[in-house]
Parts: sequence; C-alpha cells; structure tokens
Amino acid sequence: MRTITFLGGLALVCCAASCDPHLGCNHYLKWYLKNCTSQTIYCEPHNYYKKDPPVEYLSPGDSTLLLDFSGADPDKEPDFYDIWSRRDNLTLKIYSDDGTLLKEWRGDDWDKPGRQFFNESFWHKYQTLRHRHGNYHDLYNVTWVFDLLPEDIETEGTSETESEL
Repeated sequence: MRTITFLGGLALVCCAASCDPHLGCNHYLKWYLKNCTSQTIYCEPHNYYKKDPPVEYLSPGDSTLLLDFSGADPDKEPDFYDIWSRRDNLTLKIYSDDGTLLKEWRGDDWDKPGRQFFNESFWHKYQTLRHRHGNYHDLYNVTWVFDLLPEDIETEGTSETESEL
C-alpha cells in the first residue's frame, strides 16, 4: 500500500512540476494596434478566427487589442507568425470617423515594399518571462504593437501630389 501511495504521490508531484494549471502551459501572445495619428479612426480586422469582426474606434493615442492567442507551441520561442500563418485570409481596414476607407492591408502583401501591417519588422515586440519550467521550457508573455502612423493613412492622391511639389 505504501508503494502505491508513494508512486501516486510521485506522479502528482511530477505533473505539478511540469505544468502549473493556473499558469497554463503555453506562451501568451497579443497583438495591439496603436493610433499614432491626430485623428479618430476605426479599424475592422478580418480574419479566419471570427465570422463578424469587431469594429474598434480609436482616438489619437489609443490602442486596441486585435488578437490574443495562448496556443503557441511552448517548446519553441514565441513567433510573430504563429497566428498569421494563413495570411492570405487576413485584412485590416482603417476608416476615418466619417466612414471613408483610409487604408487596407492584406495579409498576402506582407512582403511587398512599404510599411506592411502583417510584416513583423514594423512592429514593436515586448517579451517578459511568465514562468520558468526548470529543465523544460520557459513560458513568455509576448506583446506586439503596431503604431499606425499619419503616413499610413494618407490618401494616395495626397502623397503623389506632395511628392511632385
């Protein structure tokens, strides 16, 4: 009986040490959009996770959480593209407060010239250790922030006219 109790206790300790159920066993990843322009805008992210995308109004200086994900593989470093792997189905539309479309980023344009929303090089990354698993893997909280800049939402005609002057 002592052997069974000991083995049961040992199994419980091993399970508890490998993964704390209160912390979860995955990295926590979040993507934010920050309005760094001087105008109120609203954004409409379309992705394959949600049928009806939320519309988020952002005053100058405000940020909104576009997506959070806690299913990232804990055995590898958190990756920006973990959630964007099917970029061809993704878009982000930015509108003025009167409903005029100012910018549309498409996921499959991520590697085109210019600032691209779905390209990690245009994001700020913040990573903190959430939990250390001893000899196993460390778990992280990772946040990426995309700054929406005034030049991102300039109309095509305005940019061309200014460059000709």
